[in-house]
Amino acid sequence: MLKAENWIHGTAFLPEEPVPFAARRGWGAFFRGNPSVHEGTTGRWTGPASVSHWFHAALPTPAILDGIRPRLTRFFLLYHADQAWLRQVHLWDGARRLHGFDLTGVNATGTHQHEIDDLNTFRLDESRTIRFGLGISVQVEFQRGQLSNLQLGGGEVLFSAAGADFEV
Repeated sequence: MLKAENWIHGTAFLPEEPVPFAARRGWGAFFRGNPSVHEGTTGRWTGPASVSHWFHAALPTPAILDGIRPRLTRFFLLYHADQAWLRQVHLWDGARRLHGFDLTGVNATGTHQHEIDDLNTFRLDESRTIRFGLGISVQVEFQRGQLSNLQLGGGEVLFSAAGADFEV
């Protein structure tokens, strides 16, 4: 039976290593991850075709509910990705990796920040007890820019929120 659903705002996400552009907005954390630039004189892009970065956040986790340790059943990640794709999502219980979702081959891009859908909902095969706090790790692949008139350095991701369902 669902006992708790906890959420964090997207501004809680931080990159593991520096990214070319990061900003906190009222609606989430925005990152541009590919350092490519458009050379106006040659009309070409310079820099890597794609770059991957990890982003991390902690989700408040109920330790005991009604005398019972609750179990994680589902995880939600609300995001918008443009010329960027989620590749992996890892869930951690303290220092122990609880579950990994491999999104290679899944078109996890676009707008998934306003409603719950199949590309922002991650169901565990079996529920898991969280003892030391739920950590979230998300790997994003950023493509090189494609739109020379905008002269952007490539892919972008916005994390709006993350949440989890717990049952007892």
